[in-house]
Amino acid sequence: MILVRNSLILTLALSLAVGALACPDPDRRPEPLDARDIGAEKTDLDDPSKVVATVGDEKVTLGEVDEVLGEALTRLRKEYEQQVHELRMQGIDRLVSEKLLSEEAERKGFEDIDAFVQEAVERSASYPTDEEAREFFDENQAMMGGQSFEELQPRIMQWLHEKNKAERFQSLIGDLTGKAEVRIRLQGPRTDVDPTGPSRGPDDAKVTIVEFSNFVCPFCRQAKDVMQQIEEQYPDEVRFVFRQFPPPNDEEANRASEAALCADEQGVFWAMHDVLFEHSDALSTDAVKNYAGSIEGLDVELFETCLDEGRMRRHVMRDVMAGREAGVDGAPIFFVNGIPVRGVRSFEAFKEIIDEELRAAR
Repeated sequence: MILVRNSLILTLALSLAVGALACPDPDRRPEPLDARDIGAEKTDLDDPSKVVATVGDEKVTLGEVDEVLGEALTRLRKEYEQQVHELRMQGIDRLVSEKLLSEEAERKGFEDIDAFVQEAVERSASYPTDEEAREFFDENQAMMGGQSFEELQPRIMQWLHEKNKAERFQSLIGDLTGKAEVRIRLQGPRTDVDPTGPSRGPDDAKVTIVEFSNFVCPFCRQAKDVMQQIEEQYPDEVRFVFRQFPPPNDEEANRASEAALCADEQGVFWAMHDVLFEHSDALSTDAVKNYAGSIEGLDVELFETCLDEGRMRRHVMRDVMAGREAGVDGAPIFFVNGIPVRGVRSFEAFKEIIDEELRAAR
């Protein structure tokens, strides 16, 4: 078997495996994790009867401490378990990718795995045109820091080229994975999340994906395309539930979440969902009301009344609180039958989990 001899393929592999991009919740500041304090290994710190302090003749036990800490400690444990699982999944992705590429390079007669990647990825990845760079700039002006297209064009074109290479690499790994019938057997920690909210897909689906998201996060907008791909691939097996998780101090994000739920009141949530993501860089109240006029079947007057009265504000807060209780610290995050998947991940990453859940349900 040919071994990887430099960092080229590992850089591409890790860019996909680690690429769980998400918009953080500014109200959440994770504390440093100490595995000894949160039960990473079974030690006497897992014994609730252990005496951890004394006051004169009075004893304070670990169980009493944990009871006082309550939800905060539970959440920290969940976050730690999920971080460990995600690191292990990244390691699995890396090792599986290496094995697949090594075998394919050897089969095709390449002496060096990097030469194979150069041929299969580097040379076949298209270089963006000026028009594509301009389109990207126009769609993402809110993130450009006031710089002009001319100033940013070289960096945009380089970024788009690297993106094309990563996508080509992803496609290659997907093809090799399918041929090799790779199965990921590591089970992740599960979190009970109430599947309450706008949904689509069969109510009796074997797999339910609960997404916490918001309409101003660029990574949430990217994830929408992956969810659409999943829906097309699994029309009868997967149900989607969308829950709101806007940043607390972002007025436009919160108002957009309310607008989506006001539209849901009239049965057109998903049409509003698509419109809000399409215009995620311009979500003032007036703009949102204007977009509402383009949605077929929406009574604009009733919609505006709902929005102006703030009727959905408490529903947005309900979703945010549910997300925080589930350990959500940024958007997007998806719970696939309770298994957390954070940030923008590939279709293949979701497919592995979905297929395993479907196998287990048979």
